[in-house]
This record gives sequence, structure tokens and C-alpha cells, in this order.
Amino acid sequence: MADTGLPALLEEPVWYEPLRRPAWLLPRVREGAARVLVLPSPERAASLPWLQLGLPMYLGEAIRFSTNARVDVATGQWAVTAGSAAVVTAGAHGEGAACRLVATIADADGAAVGEYVHPAGDEATLDVALGAIPADLTAALSACGARPVWSTLFQPPSAGHAVPYVRAHQLVAWLREHAATPGGTDPDAATEHAATVRASLTHLAGVASRHASPLAAAAFIAGILTVKDAGSPVFGEFRLATNALAQAASDPHDPVFRLSIASLTAFGDTGEAAARARRLDSDADETMRAWLARLRAIG
Repeated sequence: MADTGLPALLEEPVWYEPLRRPAWLLPRVREGAARVLVLPSPERAASLPWLQLGLPMYLGEAIRFSTNARVDVATGQWAVTAGSAAVVTAGAHGEGAACRLVATIADADGAAVGEYVHPAGDEATLDVALGAIPADLTAALSACGARPVWSTLFQPPSAGHAVPYVRAHQLVAWLREHAATPGGTDPDAATEHAATVRASLTHLAGVASRHASPLAAAAFIAGILTVKDAGSPVFGEFRLATNALAQAASDPHDPVFRLSIASLTAFGDTGEAAARARRLDSDADETMRAWLARLRAIG
């Protein structure tokens, strides 16, 4: 069984390791790039527990693809900030109608750069807040040496899609830690655990089908591979969803076409996976070839 537990510090997006490290999907980071560290806020909204980890992971992804910074995301409280040009702390504060999203930026010396507060008292206002806050941060981080860049891969979720998209990050993190059925679990508990895994993959599949972003597909396929790696048969129930995603992507330049090679391999469709890999030959660089080689080891 693969070791799928989360490290204390994610140097890449949460979906990166389960996908066998697709370096070709990440923006290239220049030597000496400003480092941005994203931390979960010590304050949390009990009614929105998934934001405690989902929000920093989402913002880390947004900053990674929307600036020229090197980004790390802590999965818990992290005291080591030396070497960071900026430290972003983000979380949900308060409860009910008083709930709000709060993100702060401090520079390398710990001096405040900015604080951004958005109301989040219900799902509609939370959705608006989640869609808006990446732009706040990417603009402000210019003062810390992280220049905004344009990305074809990351776009803030459109209205009505931000809440499920951000929650998808938390679900991939949960699956990486909990997809395997705990040893010694009684049958009822095992059934309940399988239902939770199934619900997580169902959510990820829905986000991938509705949110027009290759990164949403990355999260779903990462969830599939995580569950398969954990030895859970639940992943097999999502063959049709992954096939639909693959069939909708016919251009070898489309990141979803490339990611579909991973999902096809996971389901044993090695002929189609190999055919798609061959279509990449003319454009495949060293990182792509290394990734394809890692995919072949999927059992």
C-alpha cells in the first residue's frame, strides 16, 4: 500500500503526488524566485471545518499559477518562516451570519502588508468571497517580489462553483490520509468508511465535470489514484466518469487529455493510454517522458 499521508509542508499542490508528479503541469519557477508560505489560520469556523485546510491549499494553488513565486502550503501550524518573502495566513473566522474569510500577508520581516476580509455568512456570500480572494492576494504580493502572471490553467472559479472547487482540495487531502479502510474495522464501520470515500470521489467527479479547469480534472484523477493506491475497490465505481472526462479531451495539447492517460492506466485501459501517450511523442519533453514512465508502474 502506498504511503499517502500528508507532509507537514506541501511544496506542490495536493493533487501532485497522487498523479505521479506531473512536473509538466506546473509553471516553471526561476532560480531565486520569491518564496510564499501559505498557512492555515489558528482561528477556525466550526461550521466550515473543510476550509481550515481547503482554503490554504486553494490559495496556494492560485498563487502558484497566478504569480512567479515559489509556493509552499503548511498543513498545520508552522513556525519556520525564514527565507519566505511573504507569509499568507488564511482562514474562516466567526460563525453564522458573522462568518468571514480573512487573509493576511506579512513580509520577510514580519511586517503587515495587507489584510483582506470578505463576508461569508451563507453559501452564496462564501462562494463570492472564495472567487474574489485570490485576486486580492496576487495583486498585493507584488510588494513582496511575487509578480502576477497570466495562467491558462488557473482561473478563479466562476459564480456558483467556488465552494465545491475549494472543498475539492480538502477532499483530496482527506483521501490521501484516510482512503484505506482502517485495520480491524467491523463490517458496519467499513461500509460507512466506503460510503465516505465514495461521496468524496462523487464530489470530485462533479467538480471536474462542471468547472472548466484542468486543475479540477487533476483533483478528481488524483482522488481516483489515491483510492486505488490505498487498496479500496470504490475507485472502480467511477470508470464511466473518468472515461467521459477522457473522451471529452481529444487534443494532445489539452492538459486533461494528458491527465487522462493516468486515469486510463488506473482502470487497466492500457491500450488507449499507450495510444494517447504516443500522440504526445512529438511534444514530449524530459519531464513528460519521466511522468509517463511513472504511470506505467501503476498496478
